[in-house]
Amino acid sequence: GQVSHAIIDVLESEPPKAGHPLLNKELLEDENPKLTLTHHIAWASLPAQKRLLAGVVENIRAFKSGEKLNRV
Repeated sequence: GQVSHAIIDVLESEPPKAGHPLLNKELLEDENPKLTLTHHIAWASLPAQKRLLAGVVENIRAFKSGEKLNRV
């Protein structure tokens, strides 16, 4: 009862399965929603896509030159 509204962008599995607790109608009611679930589209902006592509290019460059980049 302490959070008046939450906005969640990323879920463990997307789309959430039927019966998922966050799909509770009381949380999502139209008049006074306590929760907003958004589509995970942070990557969709042009600047984000450019950064993503630049990272791919850098990874390929590093691989071809034998560097270890972004390895876990």
